[in-house]
Amino acid sequence: MIIDYINKKNNTQRQINKIMLTGGAGYIGSHTAVALVKAGYEVAVYDNFSNSNESVLDRIEIITGKKMPLFHADLRNEKTI
Repeated sequence: MIIDYINKKNNTQRQINKIMLTGGAGYIGSHTAVALVKAGYEVAVYDNFSNSNESVLDRIEIITGKKMPLFHADLRNEKTI
């Protein structure tokens, strides 16, 4: 699932830097996501929401103008990686 997203072919000539941000809906992760998008990265958020809320992603989208793919999963579960 995540590898498919990262390996997705881009039809444009320019290179797009893609990052999977773990904990991207948390306080530090959400600020990191905004900074990465502003720096030109395409960010995918991977979070289990144990200490965050999915509504944070809506606010990130308002700030950056970009909707980020979300992988709602736990890194401790190898099957979801």
